Amino acid sequence: MNDNIYKTLSLTVLVVFFLFLLHFLPTIKIGGVELREVDILSDLAREKKELKSIIPTPKEPSAILTLDKNGNTINFKEEWPKGTERIIDYAAGKAGGLDHFYEQLTSLAEKKQTAGPVRIAYFGDSFIEGDILLADLREDLQRQYGGCGVGWIDAGNDLDQYKHTVDNKFTGLTEHMVKKPASYDVNQAGIAERYYTMGGQATMSYAPFKLHEYLHTDKWECTYLYLRTKGGANVNFQIDGGKTFTEQVSPSNEVQVAKIDGLTSHANIKVTGVNTILFGTSQEGRSGVVLDNFSMRGSSGKTLAKLPEGMLKQFA
Repeated sequence: MNDNIYKTLSLTVLVVFFLFLLHFLPTIKIGGVELREVDILSDLAREKKELKSIIPTPKEPSAILTLDKNGNTINFKEEWPKGTERIIDYAAGKAGGLDHFYEQLTSLAEKKQTAGPVRIAYFGDSFIEGDILLADLREDLQRQYGGCGVGWIDAGNDLDQYKHTVDNKFTGLTEHMVKKPASYDVNQAGIAERYYTMGGQATMSYAPFKLHEYLHTDKWECTYLYLRTKGGANVNFQIDGGKTFTEQVSPSNEVQVAKIDGLTSHANIKVTGVNTILFGTSQEGRSGVVLDNFSMRGSSGKTLAKLPEGMLKQFA
């Protein structure tokens, strides 16, 4: 039997020898970038050399001009704490930008009268579905600017008790959503890329979540139901104190809304009708902030561009 251990030893000596020779090589530059030195004797040196990064230093970003609604440049210096992600208004002061939104928040902070609640639509994927992140954001905003209620809730869901801000139950509904293309028709969809068909009757109930972590969602002032009914529908609301209200919704090809006013912490909704599609409900205040959670598991956001513009205008 041959003993080949000397081959391994010879290879090791050879590698160390070549690494030792690299110690004497001059600095090498490629494309203007200075490469790091290979120096196996660096730990023996009395003064350690500072390692140089092979990644070029990034250029200073160009300044972002911020314009007011009149097109004038706003001169100010922004200072952002480390880790802060800036909100950029791509409208650059034009109509439809953030100016109006900030004005409305300022009015709320100064206790001035506004035409209604300031609405925030938050689109995201599964991370926000259970109101993760948004529950705390909503609570902070409503504590600061007023408002109540959890906002938008899909009429149904294939997961029971999927939010930790409201206890809701539903029956008689079949879910259709963009991530299940076999039964999804974008022309029937609502603002949350979902819609729900019903077999003649559907029920939904809402109550405060048992842990009561978020005080501003425990009670709300207005309860809404968004639907589209081509054959007409009866919507029956029942809220705290036994108050009931039944609304007859006329046939229409457009998005419609049924509503009951009244401070409540519990609501039951029963819908009967033919050729009727439900989208969702909303629990909100008459003023302050409403933060709507439009989540979709696995969504990249690209499918939002396919939503019918007419439907979005009807929701607006």
